[in-house]
Amino acid sequence: MTEEELVSILLLERQRVIAYLTSILRKPDQAEDVYQEVCLLALKKRGTITDAQHLRCWLRTTGRLLAMNLLKKMRRRLLTLDDEILDLLEPQWIIQDMQDDSAATQALRHCMDLLPNSPQSK
Repeated sequence: MTEEELVSILLLERQRVIAYLTSILRKPDQAEDVYQEVCLLALKKRGTITDAQHLRCWLRTTGRLLAMNLLKKMRRRLLTLDDEILDLLEPQWIIQDMQDDSAATQALRHCMDLLPNSPQSK
């Protein structure tokens, strides 16, 4: 995968991955920060990424690990999804990779805004 192809996919997947990270972190600004870290790592490791589908899965998996590490560093866990729940949802994320989900992303943000202790509801 060339650097140009990788950057193109990173830009296309930005909204989707940030929505996924926001579902873990519950704070869009933190999700954006984690996504930026993931992008830097993707550029460094592009030689190990075989194709677009591999990159999409890699982005989610790496993002999830970085987000969970961030939560541990912060020593607080707001209402986040357990690892088991995230594992159960993984097949749905793969299906989502194949679809245009701008409406679903907006719906997710709206639902998260309605949750108690939501940063957006304050």
